[in-house]
Amino acid sequence: MNVRLEDLVVQDRVTQVLQVRDSHGRAVAEADLSAWLLTQGRNIADLAELFDAFCWRLIGNGIPVWRATLHGFTLHPQMRGMGLRWWKDQAVVEEFIVNRGVETDDEFAVSPIRKTVSDGVFARFTPADRLWSTFPLLHRLGGLGVTDYLAFPIGQFNERSIATTFATLAAGGFEPGQIAAIDAAMPALGAIVETHLLKRVAVDLLTTYLGRAAGQRVFSGEILRGEGAGVRAIIMATDLRDFTRISDLLPSGDIIELLDDYFECVGSAVRAEGGEVLKFIGDGVLAIFPVEEESQGVAAMRAVAAAQAILAGLETLNQTRAWSERPMLKAGIGLHIGDVIFGNVGAQDRLDFTVIGPAVNLAFRLEDLTKNLGIPIITSAALACTAPHQFMSLGAQHVRGVDQPLEVFGLTTP
Repeated sequence: MNVRLEDLVVQDRVTQVLQVRDSHGRAVAEADLSAWLLTQGRNIADLAELFDAFCWRLIGNGIPVWRATLHGFTLHPQMRGMGLRWWKDQAVVEEFIVNRGVETDDEFAVSPIRKTVSDGVFARFTPADRLWSTFPLLHRLGGLGVTDYLAFPIGQFNERSIATTFATLAAGGFEPGQIAAIDAAMPALGAIVETHLLKRVAVDLLTTYLGRAAGQRVFSGEILRGEGAGVRAIIMATDLRDFTRISDLLPSGDIIELLDDYFECVGSAVRAEGGEVLKFIGDGVLAIFPVEEESQGVAAMRAVAAAQAILAGLETLNQTRAWSERPMLKAGIGLHIGDVIFGNVGAQDRLDFTVIGPAVNLAFRLEDLTKNLGIPIITSAALACTAPHQFMSLGAQHVRGVDQPLEVFGLTTP
């Protein structure tokens, strides 16, 4: 049976497919699947490649798997878990995420893997079972010719079971010996998958709390206090206007919602232009746009575009907030280009991975100057000379912490 992937409407609605990857599509006989997993398999760095190779070895051993899935969990503010969906006929592996709130979703409540994931129990379903038709997923799979469905718990993570499932089109379903062969390999598969998930959790947490670039540096081993590297970058400092006054008027839940809206507006604009949010400081944000291999002018153009996108995003957000009579959000943004130190600072048992240096200080002081001058985006002369934009001089201004007045610039276009 060969069905186009887009016709296989059997994805759980509680998941979101991230990408579909080509499988190597080659059956390989393996006398001892557990031994292979613990030797060659453990050296496969990519979990999708590992699961793909394992499934094709099941095929090579005469086990007629047509569809297989792997369900794991992670720690992430938006994702409850992640998984893989393997298809023999199409020779592809789908990578998907499971959104938070899945436990209350109607589709999950009638999922054939619910008890396997929640209670860590093995489950088997065939079309002859009374329960088969009560599961929408199995009903759809049955319409494609599936004759047997197995769900195995293969480990524990974050108070939930890691699970894998196998479906077949073979007449009569899986044979007892085939089920036993799969079951015998599950402890080894679970051990390897747990290792991959722990790595995924570490990367997700570091990226979420430190940012992409800083998280990668820490994960790679840059954890010594005082360790850092010089980086040339555009530094962006933002601040939410009148936050103290607004926070005095709002209940705590509304304050958190307001900050989340503001930070998402800033973060999405920075990411879209290749920048990196390094730190949320109260109601302020520190972000950088590394110069790296591209010219300073290109990096500066990206930073200015991100600053303009932040202001435009806040205007759009304010249109929605106006309907519910919520406070309007305004921001000031300071931009500067300079050399910074990107690395670890702090106490022996509490470190922060960030950028430091005079260039960072100046960016925040330029942002502070936006209040006095009534200009939402203010840049240093160094940035104005570098970026291919039209700037207007705002004259020499007294900048806090700087002995001599500095010439600063604002954008001539919104």
